[in-house]
Amino acid sequence: MTEDQASLKLEEAQFFLDQMVDSEGDEFLYYFDAFLAASRAVTLAMQKQYSGMEEFEEYYQSSQNLLKDLTVSQVLHELRNHTTHRGLIEAETDNYEYPNPGFPELKRIRDPEELPEPGRVEGTLHRLSTPLPDDVTEELDDETLSEFRDKYSDTNIEVMCNSHLFVLQEVIEKNPVSE
Repeated sequence: MTEDQASLKLEEAQFFLDQMVDSEGDEFLYYFDAFLAASRAVTLAMQKQYSGMEEFEEYYQSSQNLLKDLTVSQVLHELRNHTTHRGLIEAETDNYEYPNPGFPELKRIRDPEELPEPGRVEGTLHRLSTPLPDDVTEELDDETLSEFRDKYSDTNIEVMCNSHLFVLQEVIEKNPVSE
């Protein structure tokens, strides 16, 4: 059986998202750049692995249409193009502190031993700097930009990336020809 390359790329993107949650400054930007590249490679890996299979071709086209219809996926795609061809994206940081009842808020905990103790949690969340780079906004239509600003202007990058990963995971899981 051939290893599912799309799932491996999804795991890679999840790894970089996990690193983003725990990082600040330039380190965050490097992990964000790596996340964008890995998440873009998910559908490219699917296309390479299953290309030529009629059932997949129909499914892949509908999956591409789904991703093109999702505002956050469109913006992340254009941000990936920017980071690949122009440079890193600037991000604004927000420090936070809040009461923690003893369960994780952002990071996926793999080991119950890692659960934080009740108390206070401190950290940093990141938002895209505004305005978005010109080469990003030029590739998006006015409706998409307006919807992005309305829905995501106060949303942190980590949550946007997690939403995108959720959709990519669904695309992989619903692939009718996966092995």
